Amino acid sequence: MTTAIQTTANGEHLQGSELQQILQFMVQDIHCCVRLDHVERVLPLMALQSVPAGPDYLVGLLNLHGTSVPVVDASIRIGQEVSEGYDVNTPVLLCSNDERRIGLVVSEVVGVEFVSMGDLQMRSDFEGVKAPLLAVIETEKQLSLLLDLPAIMDIDLSAHSSHLLPVVPA
Repeated sequence: MTTAIQTTANGEHLQGSELQQILQFMVQDIHCCVRLDHVERVLPLMALQSVPAGPDYLVGLLNLHGTSVPVVDASIRIGQEVSEGYDVNTPVLLCSNDERRIGLVVSEVVGVEFVSMGDLQMRSDFEGVKAPLLAVIETEKQLSLLLDLPAIMDIDLSAHSSHLLPVVPA
């Protein structure tokens, strides 16, 4: 049996009938997910170093054992309005691929589920859209947007930021 392999615009491979684990989470009221093999761990939000004149979605830099890790607000990055501030209980997904590592601020972590990558929906509809989305996945409970992690990791530091939300201590 052969498995069809498709490649996204950013070089990520999606295999046809292969079962993959995804991490599901909420970005405000939107169900989203990423492949679990891209997630190293979930961290609480820590003190961040701001990046002057960085893009709006760049919350700051996290010092992770002496390594600077950019932290991105998933809500702003997928084009949603900012509706709430952050606190120390705000989850940060520490994500990586072969080239980069980022922190992704989300509203809530929902859980892990196996899905068939062959069941991805609307892949062609998301090609060329501004939001970094790959497809829709039907999970056991609802539809979930599969985020294009390589696109999210492509941080443009030349994009001017007009506002960054402060981290509010608990």
